[in-house]
Amino acid sequence: MFRTELIPSASKDKIRPGDEFYLIGSCFAGNIGNLLKTFKFKVLLNPFGVIYNPYSIFKLLVESISDQALDEKGLFELQGIFRHFDFHSDISAGSKDAFYRLHEEAAKHTREKLAKADWVIISLGTSIVFEHQNYQKIVANSHKLPGSEFSRRMLVPEEIIASFDSFYKNLAQVNDKARIILTVSPVRHIRSTLEENSLSKAVLRYTAGRLSSVYSKVVYFPSFEIMMDDLRDYRFYKQDMIHPNETAVDYIWGKFMDTFFDPEATAFVHHWTEIKKALGHKPFYPESKAHQKFIRETIRKIKSFEPRVDIHDELLQLENQLL
Repeated sequence: MFRTELIPSASKDKIRPGDEFYLIGSCFAGNIGNLLKTFKFKVLLNPFGVIYNPYSIFKLLVESISDQALDEKGLFELQGIFRHFDFHSDISAGSKDAFYRLHEEAAKHTREKLAKADWVIISLGTSIVFEHQNYQKIVANSHKLPGSEFSRRMLVPEEIIASFDSFYKNLAQVNDKARIILTVSPVRHIRSTLEENSLSKAVLRYTAGRLSSVYSKVVYFPSFEIMMDDLRDYRFYKQDMIHPNETAVDYIWGKFMDTFFDPEATAFVHHWTEIKKALGHKPFYPESKAHQKFIRETIRKIKSFEPRVDIHDELLQLENQLL
């Protein structure tokens, strides 16, 4: 044996076909969210852009659920583009009115999805936060403004727990069935030092452990530990040596499925994987009888998934190939 495999305990609550998801947090939320989308789950992913620290994550969720107005003090203009300290730079607009519309849309979609979601997945990236001198609040993103405009510190577990508790209570008022999956992102935050990244992740991991032991609807998924202690090799990183590569993400996804998916959801993923291969098939002779038969058989297989999943786009792609 040249490695120690991490096998997470199976969750008593299971993901089923057709379940609805809300995902927020670091880049790793995007990895899992996009895979869930691939396999036809109903997903809302990071409507405020990538958010790294837990304080900002829970603040956005509480404000969305309670339908709070945008804090105008956090809105600023730089080179004709409007951004807000509570959102990622991807959420930007050419005018104040356009930005307000973006915020209203993101908050509305968040509020609606959280009210019916079966699962809320939160990927915690870092416990290091920045406070803007004028905004006088913790920001979700510095938007590459000069460092002299910010003070920098590390959250303590009690701050994270208090902000989570506010979110948990607000969520319960609109949706008492949603289960919450917390994970510490395996993406490394090493802009300062490796030592500080380790301390930051330790704060997140300790806090996530406390939350999952206290709150009945919260469970922890060990994506960080799988990357650090199971895969444990630079060949599983992208060239930047910061983000997990496709092989690592696929491996962690497999562990996620083993932990949470019920047999029907697992079977669907395997069947849909074959469908995706069929959809990507590039024939040498599209008009041949063999390929036309292949298309008709694939259409028949896809139709067997109705009405559980939306197959409109895939069906249209195949039907356009029929002669």
